Amino acid sequence: MKYVVLDTETTDKVGDVIQMALIVLDDNFRIERFDSFYCNTDKLVSDGAYKVHNISNEMACELSEGKYLEDYILGNPYYKKLFFEPGVVFVGFNVGFDLRTINRNLTEQTGLGFTTPLNCRSILNLDESKRYSLDLMQHYRKKLNMVKGLNLSKTVELVVKDLDIDSFYKQVANHYGLKAGHTFHDAAYDTYCTMLLLFEYGKDVC
Repeated sequence: MKYVVLDTETTDKVGDVIQMALIVLDDNFRIERFDSFYCNTDKLVSDGAYKVHNISNEMACELSEGKYLEDYILGNPYYKKLFFEPGVVFVGFNVGFDLRTINRNLTEQTGLGFTTPLNCRSILNLDESKRYSLDLMQHYRKKLNMVKGLNLSKTVELVVKDLDIDSFYKQVANHYGLKAGHTFHDAAYDTYCTMLLLFEYGKDVC
């Protein structure tokens, strides 16, 4: 199985993806690919969303060079295979939101959406002919007994120990040609932090 750790930033709670990042791991949790890109959109970024991620419509248009989400996913065979073929586990912190948003954007713009992956609570004994999603938010809410008030940054603070997170991120980001130095609510940094949570999750179940 491949593990696709992903995160998105959007124009609003029910809006378009304007930044997406993903880390692809092989079945030994080794990084195969780390990408982050901005997406153009015809929808306005809400004031509330902008206060969270500081991405304006002008910034998204400029950094994407006019490319929309569907240009990246459907125009790139590697991405298209990840989202439409089996043998993949999508991993995220509230990953259902990201997958629904991506799928809605693709369907609205092209009419071509992917089937919803099966929810899984364990990565053991998965069927390679199927596609799954693993929501680490739900896992750590139960593990830490915190139904409320548990966001990504708080979870990382409680779970990831003995690691200089920012220093490690800069090394990984630089290796894959990404701009380092971001904080939470940048999709690349959030994806990296979610990957660290996945590593800790793996210690629990493997």
